[in-house]
Amino acid sequence: MNATLNVTFIGVGAIGLPMALRIQAAGHAVTGVDVSLAGIANATKNGVDAVSGFALAPKGDIVIVMVATSQQLAALVSDVGSAASGQLWVVMSTVGPDSVREQGNILRAAGARVVDAPVTGGTARAKTGDLVIFASGSGEDIEAALPVLEAMGNVRQTGERLGDGQSIKVVNQHLCAVHIAAAAEALGLARSLGLDQQKAHNTALKILFQRQNTGAAAVVRALSMSLLYSLNLPAVLCATLHCTTGKPRESQFTLLQNHTH
Repeated sequence: MNATLNVTFIGVGAIGLPMALRIQAAGHAVTGVDVSLAGIANATKNGVDAVSGFALAPKGDIVIVMVATSQQLAALVSDVGSAASGQLWVVMSTVGPDSVREQGNILRAAGARVVDAPVTGGTARAKTGDLVIFASGSGEDIEAALPVLEAMGNVRQTGERLGDGQSIKVVNQHLCAVHIAAAAEALGLARSLGLDQQKAHNTALKILFQRQNTGAAAVVRALSMSLLYSLNLPAVLCATLHCTTGKPRESQFTLLQNHTH
């Protein structure tokens, strides 16, 4: 049986809170950190102790970071400074490879160990502990983080370099966008053949994506329904790139623009 770990979970919002609850259910001690008073109140209501600042939390063995943007990650790392020494930091936010490498190097210089581990699966899979986690970093550091990571989902080790996990997440999001484009084309074809689009969705697309156990497939299942009524593909793609964590963010859309041309 794994030893109980003290975990500081930064960002207990829509997806962060169910992740924190999974860690706590696995027997670890969790303290949430959030700048939102509503977020703190919601975490407390659901049984997770939460505070408004990193310095107010008990010293954690592992620090999980689930902030929304690269700017928030940079501000967090700057505020924490040398207090990160001796801790294992796991960046699970989707912030891009450059951001996690830059901030990871700062954390390492302060004496912390760092794992890059963005997730896919959304809030539904966060609640059931079925996220897919793209972990990169040293094998020793990933191994040390496994008792916590495996409480949240299925770990896929993507490389030893910080940023490799973020890069795989970009690929995952690109596949998601391609699948939505394909869904739009398929529903358009159904219309041109005179088929009832609702029936086409239920008999073809729905069956296809039910077989795919990924966050991308979950997104497509939901958004293909909207395509029945509007084939405004750019708007749908933008919505997709914002929906992985339930929060609007600039990083996923920007990364796709930068890496798919």
